[in-house]
Amino acid sequence: MRLVRVDDLVSGARVARDVWTGSATALPLLRAGATLTPAYIRGLRRAGIGAVYIEDELGEGIEPVEVIAEETRRRAARAVERLVSVAALDRAGSQEVPLGDIHEAVDVIVDEILAVPEAVLALADLTTADGYTVQHSIDVAVLGLLIARVFLEEVAPGGAARLDRRQDRDRGRWLRRVGLGLMLHDVGKALLPRSLLMKPEALTDKEWTLVRRHPLLGAEILERSGVGPLALTAVRWHHERLDGSGYPDGLDAESLPLLPRIAAVADVFDAMTSARPYRPAAPSWVATEEITGAAGRLFDAQVVAAFRRVVAPYPVGTLVRLSDGSRGLVAALPPGRPDRPVVRLVPERGRPSREISLLDRDDLTVVPLCEVGGVGGHLLEPLPPGAEPGMAASPGGPAAGRSPDAASPPAMAGEALSGHVGGEVGRLRPVS
Repeated sequence: MRLVRVDDLVSGARVARDVWTGSATALPLLRAGATLTPAYIRGLRRAGIGAVYIEDELGEGIEPVEVIAEETRRRAARAVERLVSVAALDRAGSQEVPLGDIHEAVDVIVDEILAVPEAVLALADLTTADGYTVQHSIDVAVLGLLIARVFLEEVAPGGAARLDRRQDRDRGRWLRRVGLGLMLHDVGKALLPRSLLMKPEALTDKEWTLVRRHPLLGAEILERSGVGPLALTAVRWHHERLDGSGYPDGLDAESLPLLPRIAAVADVFDAMTSARPYRPAAPSWVATEEITGAAGRLFDAQVVAAFRRVVAPYPVGTLVRLSDGSRGLVAALPPGRPDRPVVRLVPERGRPSREISLLDRDDLTVVPLCEVGGVGGHLLEPLPPGAEPGMAASPGGPAAGRSPDAASPPAMAGEALSGHVGGEVGRLRPVS
């Protein structure tokens, strides 16, 4: 199978996987095996689905591997939906929230991640904008746990690749606490008006101030509910940055604990690669490059090193172009080097397709089939005051007044990922 953007779908193609809205209770928009029609494609576009897996000859035999099982994801989605519903009914945030289902979902996710030592995350924008809140919580938990495991075992000084039985149990307990904080990191948004979070226009100063309170609101709710101090650091400080530009407390490299550093990278990556009402989704390679470019300044360099070992810039099933001009489909990802995939080349002049591993071809690199154009979009939150949909936001606040159709390059990572604003994603356009 291969992954195709909804805007590039054609009638007659066969859907390879169920297309979900992101809600745990809703039925799939389309079932695997369905044949696309113009009406189906229009419906997917209206629903805000970014991409769909389809079956065709080029993608035959290619099977993207999920880090967690579909049933595990749906179980976690049900738990998050129930938690958000309870929290949203208590706008004053004065009551405890039930966490039993969340604990159970995190336990299952951790067990599945530990069972696959070399798992690689290959996220794509496959759910609707309405399903973002729930799926974002799960995606951040999964990615953050993958980063945490690699950080613990391979990247951090003194991290042991081999753990004895007692250490392995300790690792599992630590990862469960980490997973809880990651899953709950955005619970404070349940106390904000939905219309505010989904607003496509720029926020007023008052609205922007309210949105930036969600880490504090979430920490207050969960502290009353008995959540431990480690998990609370992810909830309160996932928008903090090493240079002190984040919120709500302006922590810097001297005071920011490890878990919020992990949560920050996972949160930014998933936010960038998910469509929102105020800007389109960015491809994985864009988010990966932006985060890598901010390593050591906004994000912990060792956390980013672990991130790069577990995230695929070009997910399996993605169409890519190589530096020699050939095109192909990402067929597999080498453990630890997802940036050097196995590519199935598109057959040319009657010759059969073949696969090459970029690990064995130092002379070849991947050249994205899309480039980022000049239109920015706010990545992490609704648009700050003064910004317009599709406009870049500067580190200090309002957008610089750039025309939505301007052809200037995207912002540097510091602008794009600062804690005060989300920065630029850019509008995608085909490379000629």
